[in-house]
Amino acid sequence: MNSKQSNRRHKDRNSGAASPGGFFSNKATRETVESIVIAFILAFLFRAFEAEAFVIPTGSMAPTLQGRHKDVNCAECGHNFRSSASQENRDGRRDPIIVQTAVCPMCGYVMDVRGRAQDNDHGRAEYTYNGDRIIVTKFAYEFNEPERWDVIVFKYPGNAKMNYIKRLVGLPNETVKIFRGDIFTAPHDDERSDDFTIARKQPTKLLAMLQLVHDNQHYSMKLLNAGWPASWQPWDDEEGRPNEWTNVVDPDAKLPSQGKQTLRIEPSGDHDQWIRYQHYFADDGNWTAAEGGRQTSPNEQLTIGDYYAYNQSWPPVDPREQNRNPNWVGDLVVECDVEVLSGEGELLLELREGGRTFQCVIDVATGEATLGIDGGEVPFEAMEGTAANSRPVAQTSVKGTGRYQLRFSNCDDQLLLWVDDHVVDFDGPTGYSPLDNHERHDSDFAPIGIGSHGVAVELRQLRVRRDVYYVPIRSNVGVQFDMVDRGQSVSFPMGEDQFLVLGDNSPQSKDSRLWEAEGFGHYVPRDLLIGKALFIYWPHSRRDVFPFCPNFQSMKFVR
Repeated sequence: MNSKQSNRRHKDRNSGAASPGGFFSNKATRETVESIVIAFILAFLFRAFEAEAFVIPTGSMAPTLQGRHKDVNCAECGHNFRSSASQENRDGRRDPIIVQTAVCPMCGYVMDVRGRAQDNDHGRAEYTYNGDRIIVTKFAYEFNEPERWDVIVFKYPGNAKMNYIKRLVGLPNETVKIFRGDIFTAPHDDERSDDFTIARKQPTKLLAMLQLVHDNQHYSMKLLNAGWPASWQPWDDEEGRPNEWTNVVDPDAKLPSQGKQTLRIEPSGDHDQWIRYQHYFADDGNWTAAEGGRQTSPNEQLTIGDYYAYNQSWPPVDPREQNRNPNWVGDLVVECDVEVLSGEGELLLELREGGRTFQCVIDVATGEATLGIDGGEVPFEAMEGTAANSRPVAQTSVKGTGRYQLRFSNCDDQLLLWVDDHVVDFDGPTGYSPLDNHERHDSDFAPIGIGSHGVAVELRQLRVRRDVYYVPIRSNVGVQFDMVDRGQSVSFPMGEDQFLVLGDNSPQSKDSRLWEAEGFGHYVPRDLLIGKALFIYWPHSRRDVFPFCPNFQSMKFVR
């Protein structure tokens, strides 16, 4: 939540004196000292006016920015994830809290993460790492206005000596409404519901904020051998026609307990054939049965909720108690590595939300992609001066046999398609009007599908991600709040030079929603802005390789 400035200063001491006529003359010594002084002055000026280094202490901005955390590799399915260790900071306590457990978000396995010595059999290294170190540019807002979705550093309004880092979601002179996990805005003096419009993220911002829900390269063979179903399965045809998808899960050679799934079809029929994703999560009872060699199965059907693996490390309570009643999330993304094995037919991508079906159909013979909502019955938004389009079309590189990386998203009431990490441009808007009745539907228990209509394909690396879900809460003095969305909305009016900020880790962020209980407003005044987060220059090191090994993979611009 807070962001602390890194203030380490290094002092160099000279312990020798140069003799007259020696290598270091008095003139040379003076010039050297002057150069050092000027360098220090320039460095402090640069720090004061251009950029400064900060360290992230807590996980309020996870997964975008990591606070103090443990880097965990699941001993059962091999999934790597981060788990908060912010509470290990002493903060004046005589006996600091030690993070004891972490729950794998892929298979639900609960691990003891008190240290490497606790589980040498698996070679795990649950070291505690300090938060990301970032560069903040202070010059960004001198000539340009702050933009929605920027990650900003500012002085906490309740204590100007304390630096905070959050994502900017509300701008001056507008009213911001949090509803159904999304952000809506309207002109400041007009809060009529029909004047609110959804605030959509740019594709780069959306990708930075997504939370991983599932990866079919990380199954626990122990669970599967006990009868636990893989999340991706061939789906029965309503008309009883055959489904020719094959579903293979093989152990990974590097970690025998890990299973990787491959799905393949070489269709002989001329009809749609589907695989669909169902969301399962193993609990203690399932794991007890599997480890005892007994059969087990999911206790109930689940929809995808605002579960944060990062937060599941809070002793002494069972970590799963944190998410017994997660909020249903309908803004989803499906990713897959596709190998097209035949030169004709259609590849189908489908997302469901609240009873609606959102589909992308790719003709592999021509590379043409077509979007539709409920089979084309629901139109997309219209551009000014044009009629509404029910079937936006685009040309893609998915043409003929070959391997492609596809990503299809339904977030912020907008459909987006990526091919090989490039956003596809359609011939019209791909946003749509909000759902009239946004209630969880039976179809949300199988919200994602991939289909074939006459095309032979092989699928690997299927991932499911979800958008950030902002819980509509507002904390007032003396009022308790919880993180369960009970269908309400909350609104925050912004005045001149006022900004609303929220954390990406919505359940664990002390942000604008909660400040009124502290006795001040729900906004950041312009004069408290410090700058814009620019670059993660030192994420946690790779101690599993060698001490202080740079983690180049996680060094990146802040989106």
